[in-house]
Amino acid sequence: MAKRKKVKSRSRQLPIVPVRLPRAPFVSVIIPVYNSADFLGQAIDSVMDQTFLDLEIIVVDDGSTDRTPEVAAQYRDHITYIRQPNGGNAAARNRGVVEARGRWLCFLDADDLWEPRKLERQLLDLLRHPEWMISFVRARKFFESGDSEPMPEDPSEGELWDRLVFYQPFGCSHSGMMLHSSCFERVGGFDDALRLSVDWDLFIRLADLYRMRVLPEFLVHHRQHSNNTTGNAELRLRMYLACLSKHRRLFCSKRGMRRQWHESCGERLFRFGRYYLKRRKYHRSLPLLLKSLRFGGRHQFDDKLKLLVECGLRRIGVGRLLDWAFGAAGVGGRL
Repeated sequence: MAKRKKVKSRSRQLPIVPVRLPRAPFVSVIIPVYNSADFLGQAIDSVMDQTFLDLEIIVVDDGSTDRTPEVAAQYRDHITYIRQPNGGNAAARNRGVVEARGRWLCFLDADDLWEPRKLERQLLDLLRHPEWMISFVRARKFFESGDSEPMPEDPSEGELWDRLVFYQPFGCSHSGMMLHSSCFERVGGFDDALRLSVDWDLFIRLADLYRMRVLPEFLVHHRQHSNNTTGNAELRLRMYLACLSKHRRLFCSKRGMRRQWHESCGERLFRFGRYYLKRRKYHRSLPLLLKSLRFGGRHQFDDKLKLLVECGLRRIGVGRLLDWAFGAAGVGGRL
């Protein structure tokens, strides 16, 4: 029987075409926005005018009800635009980080502005000092009137924790921060349970694990206007106390700052109690002032006690008598 001749396979081999994925940018700039149509374009322009250009711009619209989507549409070829239901500034920033591809992260409020060399100066400094992974620059306030003034000077490394216990120490807030993406992942991002003080909370967690470098250059412009979220005094004071309570163990046990933590709590409670007293909400003011007596702070015990007595008297209905006494004595304020 004749052997069958082997036939070589002539199946056609398709050419291998390499797939080139788009290269990730070096820096991701995240702009959270909520009802800031009047300012958003200026913020985006200040990023597009940077001397360092290997970046992406991610705009996260946190459920705006104004013209914000229309303004963002004008930059559709230059930004990644994401719209989500309103969840607060922290949630918007975290969503931006999820979408970010850059090695370094920067945040910019929609009503703030950058100087053109902001990214360049920070990156050059961080790359020259690889032991640092977080950088801040200084900021100036500017007002609708056209006036401006420098924000408080940022702390040195040695005094950072003394400043952190009393409040957010960096005048530039998060708009002047640059950090490696691994830092953000390690600390868990912004706490969206806090409506305010999210910068302060993040800085505390970052400082516990990393050293922070501060450049003395004014490269951020922080806009002051009537619609600033931080203008809500009651919410701000409530969030101060929530943030201090959250980090009590870190300050008191790990960092050995029990006295400073108590003083900071006492100061916030006193301000909160005084805030309600001025608005004649004595049932809210009284317990806060009573609680503030247990703590230290810049206001001495006798100052707190006097305010507490006034609050108690006003609550039992002798407020008019106190107002008459203040007027007769030529005193325009509290006891």
